[in-house]
Amino acid sequence: MKTNKQIIEALRDNADLAWAAYGFFDRGEYDNGELGYRYENETEQNKDKMPQHKITYLDILTDEYKDLRAYNNISDSNGKYQPIKPFYKKSKFQGDMNKEQARQLLSDDKSINQIRKAKYTLVHHIPNTLSGFSATIFYNHTTKTYTLAFRGTEMTSIDGFTTDVLLTDGCITLLGFALPQYLSLLKLKEAIKQAIQKDINQGRECEDSRLIVTGHSLGGHLAQALCLFHHKEVKEIYTYNAPGF
Repeated sequence: MKTNKQIIEALRDNADLAWAAYGFFDRGEYDNGELGYRYENETEQNKDKMPQHKITYLDILTDEYKDLRAYNNISDSNGKYQPIKPFYKKSKFQGDMNKEQARQLLSDDKSINQIRKAKYTLVHHIPNTLSGFSATIFYNHTTKTYTLAFRGTEMTSIDGFTTDVLLTDGCITLLGFALPQYLSLLKLKEAIKQAIQKDINQGRECEDSRLIVTGHSLGGHLAQALCLFHHKEVKEIYTYNAPGF
C-alpha cells in the first residue's frame, strides 16, 4: 500500500504525464521513429545552413523551442536542408511545458542505455488518428512499470476542434461515451502491447505487466473507458478534469 507521500507523488507525476500526452512527439521524428535535427532558434532556421542540434523529446515538450521544426542534417540535390515534415502539414513542436519540469520528468530519447536518465522514458507515441485519438507510452524507471497517457481535447487547430470537440466530445454529450476515439483505442491495443513487449525484449525491466493509465479531459475519459472495459489490464488509473460515464 502506498504512503500518503507516495500517493501525492503519483498524482503529481501522472498529472505531468497527462500534460506530456499533449506533446506532438511525431513532429520531431522520421517515419522510422528516429529523431531529426533542429536549429538553435527560429531566426536561425535557414535551409542553406546545416542544423547542428540532435532533437530530444524535451525539445518537443518544452516551450523553449515551440516554434521550431525538425530538419534533415543531410542536404538535398540543391544543397538545401529540408524539414522532415512538409510545411503544409502542422510541423512546429508547439511545446508548452517549463524546461526544468520537463527535464525532471522525461529522458532525452528512447534508448535503453541513456546518458541522461530522468524519471520517465518515452517508449512509443501514437500520433493523431483520423478520429483524433492520440496516446503515448512512458516507462517509469523507479517502479519499472509502463504508463499509457491519453491526449485530451485539442483546441489549437481546426482538425482538433472537428475531431475532438464536435465529434468525440459531442458523443460524450449525446451518448455519455467517446465512441469514435474508443474504437481507435481498440484498434491500436495490439500495437500498444507490441511496443511495450519490444521495449522489454530490448532489455527494459518490467515489474508488472498491467498498465497505469492517465489522462486529462477527454484523455481521462478514455483512461476510464479502458479501465472499465479492460480492468484486468489496468494496475492504476489517474484522471484529471475528465467527464465520466
